[in-house]
Amino acid sequence: MHYTDFLQKNLVHVLEESKGLIQRMVDFQAAFLAIKFEKPITEIDKEHIEVGLVRDLCIAFGNYILPTDILTDVHTKFDGTLCIQCKVSRDATSHHFSTQLIKAGGHNIQCRHYRYITDTDIYKLNVNRIALSYKKADRISSIQKQMDQSSYQHQKMYASMEQKIRMTDHEILSTDPYAFGRWNDINEYAKAIYKTAESYELEQERRRHDKIYNHRYYNNEIRLKQMVKSHQKTMEHFQKKINKLNA
Repeated sequence: MHYTDFLQKNLVHVLEESKGLIQRMVDFQAAFLAIKFEKPITEIDKEHIEVGLVRDLCIAFGNYILPTDILTDVHTKFDGTLCIQCKVSRDATSHHFSTQLIKAGGHNIQCRHYRYITDTDIYKLNVNRIALSYKKADRISSIQKQMDQSSYQHQKMYASMEQKIRMTDHEILSTDPYAFGRWNDINEYAKAIYKTAESYELEQERRRHDKIYNHRYYNNEIRLKQMVKSHQKTMEHFQKKINKLNA
């Protein structure tokens, strides 16, 4: 299929949808040039501006879209500038594609002009495929390293929680240096707060109870299973990224 066939098949529809918005951009640029050069802009000048915008739009699409692609859900909007969004169907897979017209230049020696910024998950057609393959391999390697690091951290946390689950109440309390404090061991300031040995012992009992309760609450078989499930989801997320890169 020739490029002209592609224009007739897909891009003509995009241009029709964008015709009114492109005309607004032509008017803006013509008004700017009229002020800059202090002379009226002719209809031929406006046609040149429009041809430049349409040509650059064709290039923005032509850099990514194949003649066999199908463009659907084409939406155009004007939010201070022209923006075109659509879906691209290629080999039974849907991709997102959007391109936005932005102002550039206008300072130093560069004249103000417009150019298109494109956002899509489709590879550019005229890029070096070898460079792309290296880039993809580097990205996959980076994801693999993230997976390895995540697995390493998961194993450490899993082993730590398993150990904490097996701890006896006495072992749990032994991690708190104040859990087994006695009335005679505290200073006068603390005794003034508790007033009696009985109130101090009640407070110690509450402390020991809370210590054990909190330990069991955060370290148990249910949370261990949740940790495993969360790690599995993380690995699946990373694997989907790799599969997408390999697709």
